[in-house]
Amino acid sequence: MKAIDYALLTGRLSVLPLFLFSFIWKVADIGALTGALAAKGFRYPALLAVVAAAGEISGALALALGIVTRLAAACLIVYTVLVTITIHDFWMVQGPAWQAQAINFLKNIGFVGVFAMIGIIGPGRLSLDYVIWRKA
Repeated sequence: MKAIDYALLTGRLSVLPLFLFSFIWKVADIGALTGALAAKGFRYPALLAVVAAAGEISGALALALGIVTRLAAACLIVYTVLVTITIHDFWMVQGPAWQAQAINFLKNIGFVGVFAMIGIIGPGRLSLDYVIWRKA
């Protein structure tokens, strides 16, 4: 194994805690998320809340395990950009909410960069993709 394989594994695993915690929060109080989405003016907020939770956990697990890694990274980029622009719109709020939304916005920009690097470089040898496809 090379250092890049460990770095890619670390990068892939580093996103899991955030998305896992976010998924648990969404599932534990899907009503609050539905209400927040409705307040933002989204259509079908209950369906969107379920899709968001499922997308977060499936994308994060796929990335962490290194299975369909490039597809997972691409999907997480799209998801994160959409959430960042529509939910963490710090330019629309003032006071303490401004700082919280700005931090989340900037954090998400960093995650988009991580997803892009993993999507371009690939998952490395410490991944299910490598185990499955190296034999092919």
